[in-house]
Amino acid sequence: MEPYEHLTIPEKIENISLENKNGQMVFAAIEGIKRNKNAEQLIQNYIFGGIIFNDENITKLSKTLAYMNELKAKINHIGLRYFF
Repeated sequence: MEPYEHLTIPEKIENISLENKNGQMVFAAIEGIKRNKNAEQLIQNYIFGGIIFNDENITKLSKTLAYMNELKAKINHIGLRYFF
């Protein structure tokens, strides 16, 4: 059970820091087609609402999906939620 699961949506929003609320409005672009040091540092050091893929990230559907899953695993490991 998540720590804020029992709260209403307004209560959940009230419990989010201003820094985190601001970060949710920012989307980050990540380079490459596999997890790398730059992507990991971005995920670990900054708060943002989602990840943008561009034509350099999307080469084959299977590779893009594998990359997304690697990023999601890293993000979930540190307890964050992002949109792709």
